[in-house]
Amino acid sequence: MKKYQLILIISGLLISVGNIQAQDNDSFSAYRQKLMKSNANHMAMIGDVLKNNLPFKNQITSHAKIVEMNSLMTEDAFAKKITSGRTDTKPQTWDDWAAFVAAAKKTADAAKALAETAESGTGNVMGNVKAIGQACGSCHRQFRKPKGQRFAR
Repeated sequence: MKKYQLILIISGLLISVGNIQAQDNDSFSAYRQKLMKSNANHMAMIGDVLKNNLPFKNQITSHAKIVEMNSLMTEDAFAKKITSGRTDTKPQTWDDWAAFVAAAKKTADAAKALAETAESGTGNVMGNVKAIGQACGSCHRQFRKPKGQRFAR
C-alpha cells in the first residue's frame, strides 16, 4: 500500500513541476509580448503625431527613447528559450542568437537616432521613423512566426 502512495505522491509532484514550468513559460512569453506591444504603441503614437500634425512633436523624443530602452531589454527578455505554447518566437531564434541580439541593437540604435533628431529639431524625422520600422520588420521576418503559425490571443 505504501508503495502505491509513494507512486501517487511522486506523480503528483511531477505534474506540479510540469505545471509550474508551463506557467513560468507563459509568464515569460506574456512579458515579451508586452515589451513588443509597448514598442508598437509608442511607434503608433509617433505616427499619430506626425500623420495628424498633433501638437505633441516635443513628445516624439520621449516615445523614441522608450522604444530604445525596450529594445535594449529585448536580449534579456528573450534569453529563456521557449519554443512552444504562447509564443510567436521562431525556435531558430536561439540557434542564431547573435543575429537576434544584433537585430534588437539595430532597433535600439534607430530609436536613439530618432530621439536625437527629434530633440534637436533638425534632420529627417520621417527617415528615422522608417529606419525603426525597417529594423523591426527585418527582425520580425527572421525571428517571428508568420501570422498563420502564431498562437491565438
